[in-house]
Amino acid sequence: MKQRVAYSPGLIALHWLSALLIAGVLVVGWLMGDMPKGVEKSNMMSLHQTLGVAVVVLAFLRLVLRRLQGVPPVELATPADKLAAMVQVALYGFMLLVPVLGYLTSSFGGHPVNLLGGAVSLPLLTAQNHDVHEQMGDLHQAMAYVMLALIALHVAGALKHHLILKDDVLAKMAPWVAKR
Repeated sequence: MKQRVAYSPGLIALHWLSALLIAGVLVVGWLMGDMPKGVEKSNMMSLHQTLGVAVVVLAFLRLVLRRLQGVPPVELATPADKLAAMVQVALYGFMLLVPVLGYLTSSFGGHPVNLLGGAVSLPLLTAQNHDVHEQMGDLHQAMAYVMLALIALHVAGALKHHLILKDDVLAKMAPWVAKR
């Protein structure tokens, strides 16, 4: 793997696209939670599932690009540096884990994952089991909240670098932010 001084434009674009998709999937998931069963909720579920699959695809793409193009070196000099690195690794894990748990939830519920408004359906992975469906749904939701907490830590760290430490860490991933 090559060492770089800056993130590639492709990695930067995928980072921000991932952020938008994750925000969208979280908002849609939250909104559809209280909706009554029906066409509108089914449409929201399809959107939620489509965004979730897109998050997984982008996470894999990002990992491949990181491997092929390299990324700026990470300093692990302080406990905060180590925490930041662990949060970043955990975020990649959760970008894969949360959608997989959602897929399993749907499968145990006997519901195929319908993407793009039902234009594409992913097959069921398991036999229907109502009790496991409920447990998987709870786990999927809990892990989404953990992911949200990790995102909050990630954003707080970026803001700390920019506003308090006044370094260029944020500018590496946000090229519209002026370098110091």
